[in-house]
Amino acid sequence: MAVSFGFSIVSCGALNPSIHYILPDGYVGVLRIQLDEKEGVKVKAKDGRYTYEIPASGVLKVKSLAPFEPMHEETAAYKNGAVIELTGSNVSDEAVALRSLGTYQRGDGPRTMAFVIGTKQEEDKLRSEMYNSDFDKAGPRASPQQSPEK
Repeated sequence: MAVSFGFSIVSCGALNPSIHYILPDGYVGVLRIQLDEKEGVKVKAKDGRYTYEIPASGVLKVKSLAPFEPMHEETAAYKNGAVIELTGSNVSDEAVALRSLGTYQRGDGPRTMAFVIGTKQEEDKLRSEMYNSDFDKAGPRASPQQSPEK
């Protein structure tokens, strides 16, 4: 299995379209964006931004990961509009924030970008588990916390 950590969550002054994630209200846990060239959704930039709406399952299949390759800015929010903090914005280790776990691929399987909406401790634990195929079963927490009010 290959794991890479080659993209950044926040890049200052990016000229490329930004990326915005929309998550179900109250979502916490692992989320994945998985390459599926045949059946994935095609996301187009609109007004200088790509918007990726993550389903309740936590897995979004996309036709291309190309928008993630150049330097870009990222933002995230719950469907109700409440902003989700990003690790590049000086959040504390205890804060529930969008945290990148990296990109991985198992054998001939799809290239997958993984994230967690969680604390630094959860990020570290999950990153160490990425080498285990049981990681692929991780998703939203059983009892998600409520998202902050808008």
